[in-house]
Amino acid sequence: MTFFYVLILVVTCGIVLGYSGYMHYDRQLQSEAGLLSAAAAETGSAVEIYMNKLSDAAVVLISGEEWKELDPEFSTADEFERAVQNERLDDRITELGLMDNYCDFAVVYSDGTCAGKLSEGSRDLLTKDGTDLYEAVSGIYEQNGGYAGAVSGDYRRIFYICQASRSAYFIGSFYAAELSNMIIPSHNVEDLRFYLTDGLGRIVFSNDTDWSIKLPKDKADSYVHIEHEQLTAGERLDSGWRLVMIKDLSETAALYRRYAIETAAVISAALIVLIVFNVMNTRAEGIYPANMTVSPSIDALTGLNNAEDAENLIADRLETCIQGSTIMIALVSIINLHEIEKKYDRSAYNGSIIKTYRAMAEYFGTDRPETKNIIGRTGENEFVIYADFAEYDLFKATDRIKESLEELSERFSGVYIQEPGDVQIRVGASVYPIFSTDYDELYDQAKEVLEKSIDSSGQIWALYSNKEGKGGHR
Repeated sequence: MTFFYVLILVVTCGIVLGYSGYMHYDRQLQSEAGLLSAAAAETGSAVEIYMNKLSDAAVVLISGEEWKELDPEFSTADEFERAVQNERLDDRITELGLMDNYCDFAVVYSDGTCAGKLSEGSRDLLTKDGTDLYEAVSGIYEQNGGYAGAVSGDYRRIFYICQASRSAYFIGSFYAAELSNMIIPSHNVEDLRFYLTDGLGRIVFSNDTDWSIKLPKDKADSYVHIEHEQLTAGERLDSGWRLVMIKDLSETAALYRRYAIETAAVISAALIVLIVFNVMNTRAEGIYPANMTVSPSIDALTGLNNAEDAENLIADRLETCIQGSTIMIALVSIINLHEIEKKYDRSAYNGSIIKTYRAMAEYFGTDRPETKNIIGRTGENEFVIYADFAEYDLFKATDRIKESLEELSERFSGVYIQEPGDVQIRVGASVYPIFSTDYDELYDQAKEVLEKSIDSSGQIWALYSNKEGKGGHR
């Protein structure tokens, strides 16, 4: 019998260690994904600000009248006057461009005139195939509509072109390498690969030497893809360009694999020693019980009280609450939990549970020591909420509960794995003491309207009503 208990202990330790390692790796992925998403958002904002400086400077220039002096659409000056105007305008436009040290900062006119700073390198790129300068600028504008990279196969410059009039275009550019300075240094820069793609999905700049990589074609404004050994975060810029950041997790994955192998080796050695010891010191007819079950009161994934403990705690709280209190009892269900696992993987399954729980915990403040609210896990895909609205009178509390359900639903809309809407959550609620003072009845009422909410398309939450003796929902 002692052998059996020791065997169960060793196997249990192995399972616990393996599961804790898996969960720790899963949390590590979630944490890294959050950091990478923040880095992508911050870096995208910094890149956008830098790029917008050029377009803003173009607006300042075009909003003035000086550039029109050479525009064939407006100018009536003779050749000598145009030469003088060109020289004066060159100095003025170049002066504006030097404020941020742009490679190019000029206005190109349909008659071939160019005022401002247009480097020989850029001029050669634009007219590489023998195209007229104005026609080349016009063609790039029509194709890209603003920012353009990889012009004539050159990735060193990023151009910005806008139409000043029917016969004039503004053109400016900066060195793409300047964007390396935009990577936020607080997020492990040395581990990140940075890609900037244009509106057609072409890579126009990267701090990586491999430009042949296939980036995700996710059309969401921002996304994070969690893979086994790689995290990818994308952020869409206002210009239609997209910033993509990739973090390699192969070293982290290798560390956890080594941990798993070492744990398995230790457990296997312990089992071998145990079996050998038992063979040498016990009789062959030893009896080994076939079944042992463990029913922990705490959910290992979320740290919440499990069904029975949570319900007992809430029932006790209802019995001892202050007279005149108004309490909401709500059930929250992830209605497509198994579909998430099939579509993605077990990590996404766990992630959807954790993210749903965190959305509730942050909203109701259950992590704070002074909170009166309670969240428990009552099923694989179900949570129960005890929310105290004692600070409101009965009528105001009911309105506040409805507002809270709406606000909670908005928070749930931000819970997803790869794209908004891939985690579907429904809520059913009842109110103490309006509809009952008994926990079991309140639970059944919340369950009733939860099922109605699940059956109805587009309705995220439902509140019980006893009008005409029937359950209803808003």
